[in-house]
Amino acid sequence: MLPAVNPSVSRNERAEPFQFAGVGAATDLSVVAETLFPECFHPIRNATVYTNIAELTREFGRHHLDDIYTERTCSVAPITLARLPAGAVLFGGDEFLVGSGGCLLQEQIAPYLRDNHDLIREITSTWRPTMRVSEESLLVARFGIYTWGHWLGELLPKIVLAEACFPGRFRYLLPTTVLTDPDPGLPTVRIRETLHAYGIGRERVLPLYPATDYQFDRLHTLGPIWSDHIMHPSIASLMRKRLVPAANPSREAAPSRRICLIRNGPGRAITNLAEVHELLGAHGFEFHTLSTMAFTAQIDLFQTASVVFAVLGSDLSDLIYAPDGIKVISAAPAIFGDRFFYALIVSRNGTYADLRGPVVELDRRAEHRSSFYLDLSKIRMGLNAMGVGK
Repeated sequence: MLPAVNPSVSRNERAEPFQFAGVGAATDLSVVAETLFPECFHPIRNATVYTNIAELTREFGRHHLDDIYTERTCSVAPITLARLPAGAVLFGGDEFLVGSGGCLLQEQIAPYLRDNHDLIREITSTWRPTMRVSEESLLVARFGIYTWGHWLGELLPKIVLAEACFPGRFRYLLPTTVLTDPDPGLPTVRIRETLHAYGIGRERVLPLYPATDYQFDRLHTLGPIWSDHIMHPSIASLMRKRLVPAANPSREAAPSRRICLIRNGPGRAITNLAEVHELLGAHGFEFHTLSTMAFTAQIDLFQTASVVFAVLGSDLSDLIYAPDGIKVISAAPAIFGDRFFYALIVSRNGTYADLRGPVVELDRRAEHRSSFYLDLSKIRMGLNAMGVGK
C-alpha cells in the first residue's frame, strides 16, 4: 500500500518541452547552495599486508601497489546542499535524469549515457503526464540505485546526512518499487529495510513512477559523498551513529567471529570454491549468504566480526558497520580493478589481503565478472600475514 499522495503533489502538464542543450554540476545549476561540510585534507594509511596481484598482472599490479595501496593525503571535496531552480524536471523511465533550463544534472547521467546524446534526447522528449511537486524534496534516486554498493555507500548516506542536519525537512525521491516489491530476495526489500533502520517511514518517500515526469518547485541535491576515492570521513561516522537503537544494540564482547560471505550475484565465481570453503572452515570461518539476510542481521554480522572473507564486490559494502581494526581478505580475478571497497577497509583502520587468481572463463561483456581459480597457498599467506593462520 503506497502512502497517500500529498496535497502538494498535483497532476499537470509542463508548459514547455525540455530542449537538451548540455550538462552542468548541481552547484552550477543551483539558485542556492549551502556548504554542510567544508573541504578538508584527510591522510590515509596503507592497509594492505599481502597481495599477489603483481604476480599475475605486472603493470596493473604495480598501479595498485604504487597508486592505491600506499599512504597518501586525500583532498576531500566539500559537501553541499544545492536547490535547483523552480521548474526543474525529473524525467520518467529508469534513468532518473534531471533537467533545468535546458541543462541536465551531470551527477545523474549514467556512464553509458554520457556520450549518447540521441538517447538522452529520446528520454527527455518523450511525452509523459507530469506531476507538480511543491514541497521540499531531496534527489536520491540515481543510476546504480539497485546495486547494493551504490545504495549503501553513496545514496543512503545522503538521506542519513539530510536527517542529521535537517530532520523531517525533505521528501526523498525513490522509485516506487522500493515501497512495493514484496520479494525478500530483491534489493528493493533490503533498501526498504535500510530506511527503517534509520527511522525513515514510508510517508517520507515520494515514490517515482517510471511513466511519469515530475516538476519541482523546490528540488534539492546533496553531495558529493565520495571524492578522491574515499567516503567523506564525517559521513562514514554518521552512518554508524544514526542507526535506530534496535538496529544498533550496545555490545560488551569484543568482535571475534570469522565470517565468509557466499557470493550470490552475477559472475566472479571461484572455480575451486569447495576446497576454498574447506580451508576456511578449518580456520574457524562461518559461512553466510548476505543477500538473503535482513539488513539488521547484516549489521549484526559485521559488527561482531573480526575477520571477513569475500569475493571482491557488493557484499563488502557493509564494512561501513564493521568494528575498528577489521581484517579483510578479498578474492577476485586478476583483471578486476576497484578502489571502493579498499576505501571502506581503510576508513575502519582495517588490514587487507588482496588475493587474485587467473581467469578461467573470460566474460567478454564484463571482464571483471570472469570466473577465476584461487590458489589455496595464497589464502594461507593472506591469513598468516594477518596473524589469523594456523
